[in-house]
Amino acid sequence: MGTAERVLRRGRRRAEALMIDTCRVRRVTGTVTNPDGTTSTTYNEIYAGACRIQTSDPYESRPEAGEYSFTVVRSVLQVPMSVTGIEVGDIVDVTASQLDPDLIGRVWRVAGPSTKSHQTMRRYFITEVAG
Repeated sequence: MGTAERVLRRGRRRAEALMIDTCRVRRVTGTVTNPDGTTSTTYNEIYAGACRIQTSDPYESRPEAGEYSFTVVRSVLQVPMSVTGIEVGDIVDVTASQLDPDLIGRVWRVAGPSTKSHQTMRRYFITEVAG
């Protein structure tokens, strides 16, 4: 094992040590009609486990739809390098947070991956729509 690989493995262990929150990533698979006539969205769980949500360079936009104005906030989802299969459009929600209870229950949509050669964690740009 070369020096670069040893350093990268150490960096990955340290990055994972900071992932003290828990999230799940789901993909919409369709809808079902309930007995009362309402519909519910169905999901396939892609990942559930350790994560970290970061907003180092917030990217807000204020689009309008009809008479409604809302704010879209961009953050970053960080998960271990062993996690695969997350795609643009997947839904992320935090299920537990040791240090920020306001993260629990918040929902984001995966907007795209952030890739580079020497990653210590997988990073995905995520967006949240705020009222």
